[in-house]
Amino acid sequence: MKVFAASFAATAVVASLPTTLGWWDNGHMLVGEVAKQLLDDADVTTIESVLSRWDEDFPNTGEITTTAVWMDLIKCTSVGPTCASPVSPSITSMSDWHYIDLPLNINGEKWEDKDADLTLFDDTMGGDGVSVIEGALKSFKTTKSKWAANLFLRNFIHIFGDLHQPLHTVTGISEAFPQGDGGGNSETFASPCAFSNLHAVWDAAGGLYSLNKWSLNIDSFKPTLQSNASELIALLPSIPDNFTFSQYENATYDELYTALVTNSVLRKVILETYDYANTIVYSNLDLNATSSGSYPCPSSSYLAMAGEISQRRIALAGSRLAHGISLIELLIRKITLDQVYQAKPTLPCRQLQERFTRTPPRTKCKPWQYQSRSLGAEDVEVKISHCGVCGSDVHTIERDWYPTPYPWVAGHEIVGHVTQVGPDVKGLAVGDRVGVGGNVWACLNKDPTAPCRFCADGQDVMCDHLVFTFGGTYKDGSKTYGGFSDYIRVDNNFAFKIPDNIPSDVAAPLLCAGVTVFTPLKQERVKAGDRVGVIEKEARELGAKEFYDLSNEEDRKKALGTIDYLLLTADGKDMPFDLYLSLLRKCGTLIIAGAPTDPIKIMPYLLVPRAIRSIQDTKDMLELTSKANVRPIIQKLPMSKINEGFDLVRNGTVRYRVVLEN
Repeated sequence: MKVFAASFAATAVVASLPTTLGWWDNGHMLVGEVAKQLLDDADVTTIESVLSRWDEDFPNTGEITTTAVWMDLIKCTSVGPTCASPVSPSITSMSDWHYIDLPLNINGEKWEDKDADLTLFDDTMGGDGVSVIEGALKSFKTTKSKWAANLFLRNFIHIFGDLHQPLHTVTGISEAFPQGDGGGNSETFASPCAFSNLHAVWDAAGGLYSLNKWSLNIDSFKPTLQSNASELIALLPSIPDNFTFSQYENATYDELYTALVTNSVLRKVILETYDYANTIVYSNLDLNATSSGSYPCPSSSYLAMAGEISQRRIALAGSRLAHGISLIELLIRKITLDQVYQAKPTLPCRQLQERFTRTPPRTKCKPWQYQSRSLGAEDVEVKISHCGVCGSDVHTIERDWYPTPYPWVAGHEIVGHVTQVGPDVKGLAVGDRVGVGGNVWACLNKDPTAPCRFCADGQDVMCDHLVFTFGGTYKDGSKTYGGFSDYIRVDNNFAFKIPDNIPSDVAAPLLCAGVTVFTPLKQERVKAGDRVGVIEKEARELGAKEFYDLSNEEDRKKALGTIDYLLLTADGKDMPFDLYLSLLRKCGTLIIAGAPTDPIKIMPYLLVPRAIRSIQDTKDMLELTSKANVRPIIQKLPMSKINEGFDLVRNGTVRYRVVLEN
């Protein structure tokens, strides 16, 4: 997900946007389309699989973009060119959800000056939009049905857009209507004026977009909609946003329910939007009624201001909606698909660093900052010069193995120079060139009250308290972030001196790819004379004595039952494990060094990573690599091209390891 630093740089109205969109139907679809473009494909698939369940009753509303207008459609009384379906009898009670009507004052006091726990959403004062979301959430929680999930999503997507339109949050502010003007609907304009009332001005984005109502011929409209949404997304870096869903990434259903309904989430959005109405919408207007009781048409400067603000509100609504949908997608999976997700707590730490992260629900990495944990007594700080891109980095970012708790900084093939050492560090000094692999901490059997047989046996990688380089959590709750960054802090036992004769760029892949291959061969005690096979179509060019094309029947027959150890480094889908096993001699061994995403009978991922890259294995691997002059074949890119590197790995076109260089 795209997260932007707060900035108050001014932006001009995007005049290139065609005048075919309105805040009513097409504006709502713009909010949905902005969100959809910012969402992961996996999130979109899950959400739209739920929304599509009503496509027969409400045609063409099964996508995030089009369902954004569904709540307006069901107000229709008959099918027509602007109405996909008449109102459903079971939903008629929700026919007036549009406003979050804030009282102008409470007992003579401004509500914004009162206690933070003040209830804004009193039925007597309006508040229908929040009531609808609350009711839908309760239904979903109670029934755990996809029907209820569908209703909640449709309500949430539409109303969340409404909450960003300033005149959907007020009863009215002008003196002419002390009891409220229905969100500007009562502020009518004298003829000739293109707008019937003040609400229509803001629905039409100040006239920047015209009010073309919903059409069932959505396919012909999509290219324009998608282009407009992309241009609005380009505005996001210049739009200040002090609100974020990220604090709720690991929330339970009850926690998210509370956040949405009873306190911060919707409340913050509503108060922010109300502030626009209070300070901007009713300013610069001639509110002296004419003899007919109407008001003069707004000036061109007012309309331009309304257009710019509306675009920024639509862009911001879509960005925030993407965050919200990403969280809701996890809740839907958790409740309706009975999938369990492990929450990983995060605590703030100290020193600010900049690194590359995947923030939900965006498909690309972008620069992001975090506060690193303080330097421990046995820790070292490493200024990173190089980091390899491993397939597991891509898998975690794509949620292939588990629901990644974004923001997420991957990278575990790290090389750099020590810049700080803790007071108890021995054997490393500032300036040393070191490498860091997939782990950054283990107990190492140092606590006499809690002996660890794994660490005592040199199998620290099996330690129950092992902390991974990224996505891990220390005992104090602080989270680990990986090597696609400027610096990293790790326990000194997991920072390995790089032999002088190994360049930093080619050393990086050794910290995972190298030790992943080395360890099983070491553990299996492979010796001279053993036949070791590698699944790799270019193995012959890399020095293999024999080569068998497994797609060729004759070659396949020759290879059957001939291999002592078969090393499988690939991790593609639909891999023929039965064929690989048939290549082994009696008592032969299949070494799954990759981590396929498809299950065999158990997931290989659950077996492999914890059996490799112990401290001693890594030291032994570096020693052998130095003596034997082993050099990985790499493609080097600057860290700024991290997304290009990921694409090479995703597409399988990298030869053979991408290494990113700071």
